[in-house]
Amino acid sequence: MTAGALVKHKAKRRGLRPDVLVARRRLTMRHAEAEGLVGDDKSARIAGRVSRRLLETAREKAGIRSDTELLEYALAAIALQDDFGDRLFSHEGKVPKDVDLEF
Repeated sequence: MTAGALVKHKAKRRGLRPDVLVARRRLTMRHAEAEGLVGDDKSARIAGRVSRRLLETAREKAGIRSDTELLEYALAAIALQDDFGDRLFSHEGKVPKDVDLEF
């Protein structure tokens, strides 16, 4: 079984459709490109050691076999994360008590 076939097989077994994984990854990378986070300038280098289980699980969930593509996708996903939760909680206690919320 090829690496790509193995990823598709495991994704199906876990209920993750490969086409959904690919679409999610493409959307993330297009958004990262639009934000100027990825592109032709690949001048930075990163290296590190991680557990094999973490690497394989991430590859499986993302549907990516290449370490470089996986790392770029993971970093793009982190860089693009929405900070809605933090912004929401920063407003805690700031709405006046006399505001009519029409409930």
